[in-house]
Amino acid sequence: MPCLRVLGLRKLVDVPGEIVERYRSNTTQLCSCDNILLAFAREAPGEADLAALSSQGMALAARWPAGIGFMLCVLPSCKPPQPEVRSRMVAALKTIAPPTKAMSCVILGEGFLASAKRSVFAALTLALRPGYPIKVFNDVSVGVQWLASHVDGCDGVELEQTVLTERARELADAS
Repeated sequence: MPCLRVLGLRKLVDVPGEIVERYRSNTTQLCSCDNILLAFAREAPGEADLAALSSQGMALAARWPAGIGFMLCVLPSCKPPQPEVRSRMVAALKTIAPPTKAMSCVILGEGFLASAKRSVFAALTLALRPGYPIKVFNDVSVGVQWLASHVDGCDGVELEQTVLTERARELADAS
């Protein structure tokens, strides 16, 4: 899976193996790389963000009938979601559950707040009850390797480089 070719996000074309931006708002960016949907969150998602997650996840699944992987990278600037947002997040994740083989959630940051965010997301997964494995991480490398071990056709090393490149881009855009 040649994910190493990361181009300027506004100039991407939908070519297999490249990272393709699917959606962008002030709070969320959705990209795909082969059969992996990548989401980067600066803040809690709005309704439009969650609708885009559902529609882009299903569109990706249509191109990859064997199933997709989903990786959520929550940036340190993201605050824990309010209860009403949590229920909308669960609904959006249920929409993409059938084609999803595994989900990796990487919540970046150190200290109490980052731990609290990881706990909130872990609690969300209990409400979700998906038919696929979900795991929460604090490290991109570990999250990518875990996801790669659960999704056929996912090369963890190349995906990790893609995720790290996108994370650096997102952090630069946020500052």
